[in-house]
Amino acid sequence: MTETKRYSKIMRYIWNDAKFRALSWNAKGVFLFVLTHPNITSIGALRATVTGLAEERAYDLQREAFADAFGEALDKGLLEYDPEACLIIAPNYPKHNKPQSINVVKGWANSIELLPECELLSAHINRLKALTNAMPLAFRHAFTLDKRTQEQEQKQEQNVKTPTPLKEESPKGEKLKKEKGIPEPKEYTDLPEFFQDVQFFAQWQEYETMRRQKKKPYTAIGRRRGLAKLWKLSGQDIAKATELVDGATEHQWLSFFKPDNGRGVNQNDPQGILCTGETEEEDTP
Repeated sequence: MTETKRYSKIMRYIWNDAKFRALSWNAKGVFLFVLTHPNITSIGALRATVTGLAEERAYDLQREAFADAFGEALDKGLLEYDPEACLIIAPNYPKHNKPQSINVVKGWANSIELLPECELLSAHINRLKALTNAMPLAFRHAFTLDKRTQEQEQKQEQNVKTPTPLKEESPKGEKLKKEKGIPEPKEYTDLPEFFQDVQFFAQWQEYETMRRQKKKPYTAIGRRRGLAKLWKLSGQDIAKATELVDGATEHQWLSFFKPDNGRGVNQNDPQGILCTGETEEEDTP
């Protein structure tokens, strides 16, 4: 059984930080002990007391000395502590351990659920919001999804209910200018309901960026047709739809192609890596 290992980043330039340098050696040790504690969460907080932590280090530091050293870190603002809620926070921890994916941000909800509610935690949550606000849009959306919302979405995905299909193309003889298109989405909620997924939206933004770089940006009508084709090829599976968009972005395709285990060749994929041989006419303004 593979054990999941957790890591904390500690920048080497911590030794250049004025607040850290001003600490005594005992206080430096206590601060580093908190940063690397086995129970610290991904948001830099842990449910603990100073007395309890002192007991863990009683073999190399007396309890009174530990409390004094902890107090130094508090005075410098390197640590925060609510003794009534039994909550200890390293306020700069998230800044130096920035999330590398939106899944990490979604996991913050699990960490917050394990911590006692108090004003100190609320203030730290506001720090996390400020951090994600400076990151790409998908990270901000991921943080707004609390655990209850995630559970509700998972239950909805498990329902056998089939979503209403998108029209793949206009009825025969109808002029394109009369067809309702889909403008470029700025938020994931701007997409049709089936595609309103944070991970899909992040990948879709990369795909649209690739098209613009190739000077082939979507028109509103073209975007609707592309999403309709994606809905069909994915078998109404949002995870598969996300993979198809990822493949199209990686290979710089202007359309989407369903994997066929090597059968068939497409002009956009002469080596037959991913696509079936199905082609789609390019959208023109």
